[in-house]
Amino acid sequence: MPKSDLEGLKSACAYHKYSYIGTNFHRLQLSIVLTYELFPLPGTSYPESLTYIISQNNPYKGLINWR
Repeated sequence: MPKSDLEGLKSACAYHKYSYIGTNFHRLQLSIVLTYELFPLPGTSYPESLTYIISQNNPYKGLINWR
């Protein structure tokens, strides 16, 4: 099992018939580091969310929790 998304993606490119699933957020971040193109497979996506932990008195809490 890969210890990081970067390690998983490198394994997917190094080994025949190997795939890796990860978030689109990390794919966009890691595309800067990798020397090959990453692309999603049609019909294989899953819903994802991005979560931040902030303190109760954080001054940006109102901006983050807007509705």
